Amino acid sequence: ARRTLSSSVTNKNVHLIQPTIGPFVALEHPIATELEEPFAGLCVLTFLQSGSMIHKDSTSSTKKELLLESQEVSWLVSGKGAVVQNHSDAHDDTAEGWKLLVALPKNYEATMEPIHYHSPSIVELPNPRFDTEVRLLVGKLWGREQHNIPLLPGMKDLFVLTIDFKTNASFWTSPQKSFGKDIQVGIYVTSGKIQVSDAENNETKLLGAGEFLIWNNDQPLDLQGVVPDSNCIIFGGLPLPEPRYLKENVCSSDPAKLNQTVETSKDVDVKAL
Repeated sequence: ARRTLSSSVTNKNVHLIQPTIGPFVALEHPIATELEEPFAGLCVLTFLQSGSMIHKDSTSSTKKELLLESQEVSWLVSGKGAVVQNHSDAHDDTAEGWKLLVALPKNYEATMEPIHYHSPSIVELPNPRFDTEVRLLVGKLWGREQHNIPLLPGMKDLFVLTIDFKTNASFWTSPQKSFGKDIQVGIYVTSGKIQVSDAENNETKLLGAGEFLIWNNDQPLDLQGVVPDSNCIIFGGLPLPEPRYLKENVCSSDPAKLNQTVETSKDVDVKAL
């Protein structure tokens, strides 16, 4: 199903993923700076495609400001509540990137102490057939693993790829063989235009920046960059065993606890660090 994601009321850059893809519940693109945001019940993946920005949060693992630079990954496990500040680097205010919001497993969402991980490097994945750059930001694929971002039990199947296309370059894979039989897969275009070949219906679809596609895991995934500097994200994971409810960057499997969790997360003060 082809979709343009719906915007969140509180932040127009945040788009809800409906239905969810594995544990992925929302995507922020383009990334917003100069914000202070509370999170709970979520992992927050931040990736910069270019530029740099300052990251600070209320976890004990990030006691000082962190300079997040191009092609680096930030992974915040918000657990029962954390606050994040992102603001422009004084020497570089051209940061471009995105965030993915990932629901925590039910037994961690309201009890786990928050922790932050930072990876200064991403994992290059082999793609010998075509002229593309395929990078693994989180997870494990094709014998490669992002060791700097440990995943909790119940999230080991999760993965996030970013693919840069040169003009007319292609990427092909069999989702069931590459990702797993029951993995749900989503494709989001961050820049340029991507052509998606649908062998089942003998047709092609053209996705532009900001468009999203839920991919049928039974079909080969055949992508082609149409214009220079095209980029897309491919992400996926096993479906959640129970539904999730999202309000103001707070996620819970229990809607009755959602309002209480939102207020608790607002009480966390990043400025106290």
